[in-house]
Amino acid sequence: MGDVVTRWALGLTLVAAVGGCDDVEDASVPAPDYDAFERDVYPILLRDCGFPACHGNEGRPFRVYGPGRLRLSEESEADDPPTNDEVWLSYQRTRSMLVTSEPIEASLLLRKVLPEGGHRGVDALGRSVYPDALDESYLILARWAAGELRYGDQ
Repeated sequence: MGDVVTRWALGLTLVAAVGGCDDVEDASVPAPDYDAFERDVYPILLRDCGFPACHGNEGRPFRVYGPGRLRLSEESEADDPPTNDEVWLSYQRTRSMLVTSEPIEASLLLRKVLPEGGHRGVDALGRSVYPDALDESYLILARWAAGELRYGDQ
């Protein structure tokens, strides 16, 4: 299953690169540190983005798989630990949200979660995922996306 997931995820990132940018030649699919994603970014995305009505939904191109959320395998129980394939595919889908020909801050992953960023997932009080770019979780996402957060960083 891992080979199929890897091929599918790489195809998704290529589609995102071609379909998500005005100037494809200037865009590439960033590859921030996987270990930092697994340890620091994945738990944030699972907590803040992976809800069934949001990015834990099979109808969304950006999905976060894992415990208490959408599972990749029907054999996984809701609270089983994440599988390697779930984390890997979540990483690949998150990478696809970083594709931009602009500075990394303009990527969908970092832009849409802030007020005025165009995210439709505001809560009942009209708040966005993060109140501003100084939010601790947002800073972790931004540091990782910029390649500044690597395994071993605190």
